[in-house]
Amino acid sequence: MPAIFFAIISYFGWGAGDVFGTAATRKIGPYSATFWYLVLQALIFGVFSFAFIPNLSSFSLSIFIFNIVLGVIGTAGLVAFYEGLRIGNASLVGTISASFAALVVVLSIIFF
Repeated sequence: MPAIFFAIISYFGWGAGDVFGTAATRKIGPYSATFWYLVLQALIFGVFSFAFIPNLSSFSLSIFIFNIVLGVIGTAGLVAFYEGLRIGNASLVGTISASFAALVVVLSIIFF
């Protein structure tokens, strides 16, 4: 039952996020929207980082580099998503971007 509760919260959260993301992107641009999204995300979730201080002993240079690469790829994807929201139909962009799960399933079957 808790899984369904959290799924419903994420359902409404992602939907509302696309509405506000579209409004912000059309007003301030995709780069500024991405910047403020990441700043607010760091502030909100930075509070939880203190709970993971004991796990820093397993942190290595290869994991650090891997996280940097994934961060750059994720940021580029977010900028592209906001650019799509700015210039296109938000319903269409949201539907196409939400279909990422199909790609993830195919790639996980191939690699795992």
